Amino acid sequence: MDIIVRNLSKKYGEKKVFHNFSAIIKEGGVTSIMAPSGAGKTTFLRILAGLEKADEGSIEGMEGKNIGMVFQEDRLCENLNSVSNISFVCSNAITRQQILEELHKVGLAGSELQPVRELSGGMRRRTALVRALLSVYDILILDEPFKGLDESNKIEIMNYTLKKSMGKTVILVTHDENEVKFMGGEIIYMYPHIIK
Repeated sequence: MDIIVRNLSKKYGEKKVFHNFSAIIKEGGVTSIMAPSGAGKTTFLRILAGLEKADEGSIEGMEGKNIGMVFQEDRLCENLNSVSNISFVCSNAITRQQILEELHKVGLAGSELQPVRELSGGMRRRTALVRALLSVYDILILDEPFKGLDESNKIEIMNYTLKKSMGKTVILVTHDENEVKFMGGEIIYMYPHIIK
């Protein structure tokens, strides 16, 4: 089922974040959301995920869905290693060996057992991505998931993300048009008061 957003509005105090935002997010594909800074992209994702409530409007198609999410911040447990951070969100069907294999695929072989506080920003980002991709989800929400990755790694990680999320509904927020082109799918331009 597609996700149908109707006339969604959100404000904090007197500040309108967005007003009467409507969109259709197609099931089983990638939808990229682009907008200037401050247009409410992250707030919209948080509302989709049930972490915040809209002031007005409605969302259909999220009922009963499992959500995987990569936030702008990595949100990892600093004292635990990458394997432990990921195992928290996995079903029992995912083994430690499978987690190690996935970490190797994203270039973390040899550092997967270090506390994540010792990892570089790009390594932490890859851990956060693998964690979301190995979780049980129907809808994957990605808030600038590839930031902090050097260009040499970015294509490889985007390709990995596409393969692992194939057939699932993916909602991507990014400022990078090259990421949008690579990930494919639909594009929604989100502005505080205007939808194009």
